[in-house]
Amino acid sequence: WKKYTGLAGEVASGKTWLSLFFPEDLEPCMQKWEAAKSQSQLFECECRIREVLSGDYRWNLVRGVCEVVSGQACWLLTATNIHDRKMAEQELMQIRGNLELRIEERTLELSLANQALRLETLERAKAQRDILEISDREQKRIGQDLHDGLAQQLAAISFSSRILEQKLVNRLLPEAAMAGEISDMIKNSILETKRLARDF
Repeated sequence: WKKYTGLAGEVASGKTWLSLFFPEDLEPCMQKWEAAKSQSQLFECECRIREVLSGDYRWNLVRGVCEVVSGQACWLLTATNIHDRKMAEQELMQIRGNLELRIEERTLELSLANQALRLETLERAKAQRDILEISDREQKRIGQDLHDGLAQQLAAISFSSRILEQKLVNRLLPEAAMAGEISDMIKNSILETKRLARDF
């Protein structure tokens, strides 16, 4: 004790030894000490005590047991250096804290990426629906144009070709047969145009 603290046993028994404790550790240790003394129970406290040579505070496990000697209560105290263990614990806690922080950050990144992916998927689905709607409208328009435009024009040509055919027949001209063939081809074209219009 003298080698570690620089205080002799008789000096350490007074109030001087309180100055050896790290300020933040003093009050909780004193509370445990008073509770142990009042009930003559085992005293145990982890605290930082100043080392005389370096002036550094190092973690110690202070234990005390009460024994009755000649009718008087006497306390036997021990201080075990646990500084390395406490430093390792604090380092592990820091590593754990950093790891938890990285996990939270990574989880947030994944959540944002997942949200972006869902949004992109929704946008693609909407674009596909829009394309299908546009394609459907365009097909209907083409079908309507075939029915109302080309089919009507072919019908007018067919009507004219029938008149021409009839005139050629009335004049007994050999071209009448060819005109009839042309009229039939136009008629077939009208039927095919209407079929295409229905398919659209």
